[in-house]
Amino acid sequence: MKKNLTGMVLAVVWLSALTLTDPQLVDGQNTPKQDDAPKPPTALVDAWRKAVPEAEQPSSPAPASETAEVENSTDIEKKLIDLENEWMDSVKRRDQVNLERILASDFSIINERSRINSTSRNRYINSTIRFWRLSDYKLEKTSVRVYGESAVVNIWYSQQGQVNGQEASGEFLATDVWVKRDNRWQAVARHTSQQAKPPAANETTPQQIRSRKP
Repeated sequence: MKKNLTGMVLAVVWLSALTLTDPQLVDGQNTPKQDDAPKPPTALVDAWRKAVPEAEQPSSPAPASETAEVENSTDIEKKLIDLENEWMDSVKRRDQVNLERILASDFSIINERSRINSTSRNRYINSTIRFWRLSDYKLEKTSVRVYGESAVVNIWYSQQGQVNGQEASGEFLATDVWVKRDNRWQAVARHTSQQAKPPAANETTPQQIRSRKP
């Protein structure tokens, strides 16, 4: 009897000592250990955010609606040719509002009669509205070269019409410079030159005269 009582006392003492050394073993429950890694206090995180410049802090990607439209070269070429046609059509209709939309505020134009002086956007639009009478036009050939958010368009076109009562029909070559601003394309410069008319069937050209032998 004494031996049994002594054994029970020893068992209680051993269990008490085990509980004190491992507080997770309480009431016979074997609870897994929690992660004891210390977490940074809130004040430390706030101090880090203040110390690191905003530009270096991780940021979430912009929503799809805020992402700039990405265009491939084929789409850009088609859009610019459409704008070239719209430009000519606006001249034909003398549409000032549309011309102001297509041409950038710093647009300028120069031709063989301009010498070194170019014509500003406002002057070009005003003279187009007042003096141009374009009856028809046609883009014969086009060439588009895209350089990121700028492009150069070469067009060979024919037109029939008058400027201030003077005949202005013929074939022309134009070089237009386009720039993409605020997600839209606008023309910033144009150079035009009228092509010489082909000689008549019975007309002798200067080249033919020089090629004749004395």
